[in-house]
Amino acid sequence: MRLSDSHRSWIIGSFLVLFFVAAGFFLSEKKTLQRLDLLIYDVMLPLHSPKMSEQIVIIAIDDASIRALGRWPWSRHQHAKLLQELQKMSPKAIGIDLIFSEPEINSNADQSLAQAMLQNQHTVLVVAPIKETSDSLIVERLPIPLLASAAAALGHVDVELDIDGTNRHFYLYAGLGNPHWPNVALAMLKVGEDAGDYGSPSQPLSEYSVAGWVRSHKMMLSFTSADNLAKRISFKDVLEGRVDPELIRGKYVLIGATSAGIGDMISTPASRSHQRMPGVEIISQEMNTLLQDSHLYELSSSMQSGLTILLIIVSVGAIVLSPLRYSLITAVCSLIFILSCSLFLLLVYKLWFAPATAFILTAIAWPLWTVWQNRMSDRFIEKLIVQLDAQARQHIITGLPNHITLQEELYKLGTLDQPAKLTALIIIHVNKHESAISVIHRAIGDSLLVVIADRIKAAVGDDVFVAHLEEDDFAILLSGQSDLASIQQSANALLAQIQTPFHYLDEEIVLSPNMGISVWPMDSRDSSELLRKAFTAMFKSRMDESLPICLYTADIGEEIQARVELEKAMTGALERNEFQLCYQPQVEASSGKIIGAEALLRWHSPDLGPIGPETFIPVAEQSGLINSLGEFVLRKACDDLKLMKEAGLEHIRIAVNLSPLQFANMSLADDIAEILKSSHIEPSRLELEVTESTLMRNMNTAVEAMMNIKKHGMSLAIDDFGTGYSSLKHLQLFPLDCLKIDKCFTRDIEDKSSLEITLSVIDLAKRLNLRIIAEGVETDAQAKFFRLHRCDELQGYLFSKPIPAQALIELMKEQAEVA
Repeated sequence: MRLSDSHRSWIIGSFLVLFFVAAGFFLSEKKTLQRLDLLIYDVMLPLHSPKMSEQIVIIAIDDASIRALGRWPWSRHQHAKLLQELQKMSPKAIGIDLIFSEPEINSNADQSLAQAMLQNQHTVLVVAPIKETSDSLIVERLPIPLLASAAAALGHVDVELDIDGTNRHFYLYAGLGNPHWPNVALAMLKVGEDAGDYGSPSQPLSEYSVAGWVRSHKMMLSFTSADNLAKRISFKDVLEGRVDPELIRGKYVLIGATSAGIGDMISTPASRSHQRMPGVEIISQEMNTLLQDSHLYELSSSMQSGLTILLIIVSVGAIVLSPLRYSLITAVCSLIFILSCSLFLLLVYKLWFAPATAFILTAIAWPLWTVWQNRMSDRFIEKLIVQLDAQARQHIITGLPNHITLQEELYKLGTLDQPAKLTALIIIHVNKHESAISVIHRAIGDSLLVVIADRIKAAVGDDVFVAHLEEDDFAILLSGQSDLASIQQSANALLAQIQTPFHYLDEEIVLSPNMGISVWPMDSRDSSELLRKAFTAMFKSRMDESLPICLYTADIGEEIQARVELEKAMTGALERNEFQLCYQPQVEASSGKIIGAEALLRWHSPDLGPIGPETFIPVAEQSGLINSLGEFVLRKACDDLKLMKEAGLEHIRIAVNLSPLQFANMSLADDIAEILKSSHIEPSRLELEVTESTLMRNMNTAVEAMMNIKKHGMSLAIDDFGTGYSSLKHLQLFPLDCLKIDKCFTRDIEDKSSLEITLSVIDLAKRLNLRIIAEGVETDAQAKFFRLHRCDELQGYLFSKPIPAQALIELMKEQAEVA
């Protein structure tokens, strides 16, 4: 069973998280990245930096004191004098960061120092672990017994150095064999009675059995900033009495060497420019840490590992789960989150969490996961390209080859030598029956396309190339044809099979295909040209309902090109005022008086010249411009009716033809009524003409539309009556006012058949009480015939050709004057 890309990605992501968890546990336990952790700590430490307590004062054995008192080491008489001077200033405690482990040759000096210490009773001496050689054991270096017994307390000055040689920690208790010595800072606080509850060694002394130097109660130093150190006073200034006693009174006084070369110099995170800090300064920082309660603790090893693993799971998991486009942002946020957790613990809970392991592994996880995802994306894109290429060559609904594949097949024809056989390219446009179900449910309409595709495929056989180009357009390549006659014969057989009715969703479907054919290499050896000519022939077939199969010829190409030019010229012609409305008078048959006129649209193109309505009206209907033209005619006719009314010709009636598209608009009557109202024209002066075939398209809709028109007071006429399929039954349904006899019957009035039809129409109109107009009257004989048979109105060139509105007004005025 093959895994999907999403499942494979999930498995790899889970493995990646587990791998980094294991790596994080190992690196955390081994402290592999300790140096980086220490560097991060040094960066964060200033954010936790406390102020130096004003209770701490350093008496510095500095260069100035050495110059004044002579070469180091000094006699202990000098230290005794210092203590005596300090005693006068009442310090809380005095810590001497000097190890008096050997007696001075002048024994009076030791006695003098011991006497001074006994007098102030607040002096703390230091104890230090010493390792004489690399192979020797650690021993305690203590003050000589005389001084040790005189001191108020002893405290250790053990300095903890990290892997990089920098001091960041100190221990509250330490000692040889057991941690019985307090830190010198803690010892001074105890002497000064300011020591907090820092406990005692973590185990009873009796439980320590470890040889060597033992330490407990580890703390991390909170170093003050480099410009906020303990106040320094020179040793010699105290001896010479130049120090304000208030600077010492109630303070913790540390005495130690600050001059280079005579004391310990230790690297710390607070050192600037890699300068090292004297040991007495370190003690002042330890004391300040205890006084300010700003000490920090390291997380235990187990908590360190646990938190590291948790952060790795969260951070790496977030990277794995986030979309590839967001993975970098997620990785950056995860790294910030890790450092923020460490900083939060440091500032809020005074706990140090070493974040380097989680930070580095998260930083490594992002590129590894990105590389993997990119490889996955590349494979997905390759797979997608293959799928898209296949889809690009197939129609999405029927699965047949599409126009791209057809172009490739046609291109192959162009690479062949002159063949002995012909290849016919047949473009089929299928007019399929649209049921209510197929209109409402598009998926069913698509399934009908599949049925049609199967019908075409079955008609030509599996060996013939069939393509589905557009929704209703298909293409067939018939190769191996000997001549045009065989191509026509094959096309006829194909047409007959496609037209065979079939049942679909309980309906009988009859397909009405239009087929256009171009022949290779006769019509063209160029694939694009051959396809264009086949489409041209198909378009000709759609234009001519009597031509279901059309073979391309040069004449057809010229005809379609002319139509293209006509459509181009028609676009924007209305806005350019190229259309004009003319009127052909309608006269009363008995008197010859003009009582109405039919509005006729005329077009004069600057490029193509005058174009008759029989040419441009079908183009306008097929291109959708007929609605705009119809609205123009209605508005212009109403405007001209207003002119005629102003000229005193209020009896005139104007007839306007409606296209099938206009008549199908159910709001047409309301729209026309608004136009009449805005022009102040009575509705009875406007007559709307519709053709017989328009009414027969949809009887119910036609009746409803006509009722709406009649409701607004306009009259209705059927134009070209007798050319369609109307019957007496149909005419009874329509609320008509007038029938118009088509001019073809007028022209052939001497023909017996035309004569009988004309007389039947006149008789039918009289029986239905309808007004009747004869069109196309051009001779006196025709006019006499229609008068004889009681026709109401006449229209034709015998009375006037179509003229502009102003000319019609003048004509009616002349007629009125003559009368």
